Amino acid sequence: YLYYISTNSKPVNLTDDQIVETGVSGHDHKNWGLLRNNQRTGVAVSESLSGPWRRMDEPLIEPDGPIETITVNPAIAQGPDHNYF
Repeated sequence: YLYYISTNSKPVNLTDDQIVETGVSGHDHKNWGLLRNNQRTGVAVSESLSGPWRRMDEPLIEPDGPIETITVNPAIAQGPDHNYF
């Protein structure tokens, strides 16, 4: 499993160049809030580190609770029941 952070810019369909410009410009750019507030945690699955990797169609984690805009810094732990969460 590969857990990652990604941003969905589909609400405004930004081009790759606009996304790069926003990242380079930083938090003062007009698109910064849009991109930041659409961050999600996803997962890709593979039998081997060499791939092929299969990315899930939907985010693994959506915002919930007191923080309702972003999910970042994915971390997985094994519980006492040997399940992962």
